[in-house]
Amino acid sequence: MRRRTAPKKRLRREKCRLRPPLPASALKNPAFRGMLSASKPYGSCCRSMKRSFTLIELLVTIAVIAILAGMLLPALSRARESGRTATCAGGLRQLTAANILYSNDFGVFVKIRADKASTIYWYGANVSGGMDPGARKYDYTAGPLYPYYGRAARAIICPTLALTAGLDTGDLSRMASSGGYGYASRRYSTAKYYLGQISNGITRPGSIRNPSQAVMFGDSQISRNATGPQLCPHGEGMGNTYGTVGFRHARKANVSRADGHVAAEQFAAGDEANLYGSFGDPAESPRLFNCLWPDHAETLAEVP
Repeated sequence: MRRRTAPKKRLRREKCRLRPPLPASALKNPAFRGMLSASKPYGSCCRSMKRSFTLIELLVTIAVIAILAGMLLPALSRARESGRTATCAGGLRQLTAANILYSNDFGVFVKIRADKASTIYWYGANVSGGMDPGARKYDYTAGPLYPYYGRAARAIICPTLALTAGLDTGDLSRMASSGGYGYASRRYSTAKYYLGQISNGITRPGSIRNPSQAVMFGDSQISRNATGPQLCPHGEGMGNTYGTVGFRHARKANVSRADGHVAAEQFAAGDEANLYGSFGDPAESPRLFNCLWPDHAETLAEVP
């Protein structure tokens, strides 16, 4: 019985048969015949030869992939943070627009706290009434600005902070503070309000003399991985005088102004390790939080 030829071998043989024969003049040449006898048989180049990677080649390939990954991953991380920074700026812009709409209805910008003993803050209600961060729970739907920013929970959450605070799903039932944003205050207190403080509850939109500079909202931070509802200038803070602006976006903080625009401000002074403090010239920082400047000097006069 004739043995069947495997398809691959038969194909190789057919290729070798189709190769044109050597000319007779070449075969008569003694020098060429010697070279031919010392080399591989004519047609052997048609035979397929499988070649595996050597260990060195494999290691080099792995090293190249590792180098490329090391170059691309930081760039990818920066691209993701750039996206979160843009989302944060959009949320602050929406929040600032909500406060402007609120002032159109009530004649003044929203107060940082309904009154000195109230559990209602600009961003929501402290429904537990306790000061223990582990027990504290806020209801953002009870905030006075809630109807004005489209009832979108993410408008009051900084996406970069949300990654570390467990708020990245948009569920604010676990909120222990203001979602990463602070409302401009002359001093770190929700029980004292000052003339020139945009969040004092008596500031009218038409009274602001420097709307393109007067700070309204921004990324806030009061200590390591902790945020607060107030945004304070250099010279103020909770237990320090660093200011409470949080520079969580690659050493920058998104800050909104009374005219509605949002800008990324560079870290200038404060807690270098935890990146919170103030931006710009520290000496000029308080003026940015005085919406009546230059008509009203820094007297820190309290209002009811």
